[in-house]
Amino acid sequence: PRTAADACALLTEHQAAAILGGGTMLLPALRRGERSHPHLIDLRRAGLSGVSASSVSASSVSASSPGMIWVGAMTTYAELDRSEKLTGRAALLATASRGITGGAQLRNQATIGGSACYANPASDMPGCLAGAGAQVVIHGHSGERLVAEDQFFLGAFRTVLGAAEVVTGFLVPTHPVHVGYYKLKLSEGSWPIATATAVLEPAGH
Repeated sequence: PRTAADACALLTEHQAAAILGGGTMLLPALRRGERSHPHLIDLRRAGLSGVSASSVSASSVSASSPGMIWVGAMTTYAELDRSEKLTGRAALLATASRGITGGAQLRNQATIGGSACYANPASDMPGCLAGAGAQVVIHGHSGERLVAEDQFFLGAFRTVLGAAEVVTGFLVPTHPVHVGYYKLKLSEGSWPIATATAVLEPAGH
């Protein structure tokens, strides 16, 4: 698909298809036989990557309002790490991405949208996005809707996404705050046991 609308149309046509973001969770599961899908819908050419502080080229939802930034769902951890636009609460995304283990291959392939949609409680981004106060931009046949990140998750590996909906990006507040992120792990290459985010308003706010 070249657009989010194209992806939704394909999901309607191929109801047993799986969305392919970075593929770091889906592809290993397919190889192990844990999941099986007749089709994969690859979002790499749908224009859903990047960080914008001024406008949203791939979405009708505007991020031009003061204090908001748009992060595309297909933005990788490496891109988050390099971005100079992630300030305020959005700085949590860059802080968390710098602590992602797995090497350069994973950091340049795994996407923020894939992590959110997989909804693994042990991964970094779901809790980080909720702590950042992010809103999820969801595209479906009826158009776009915004869902607060802390309402996006229904439980472990469960989200509010409908059968023919895709996450296109995230709107994250950027007003000045002090942020912190920490994860507890048994070893460098293991999944976190717990993650924590902190947001502290500057004095006088």
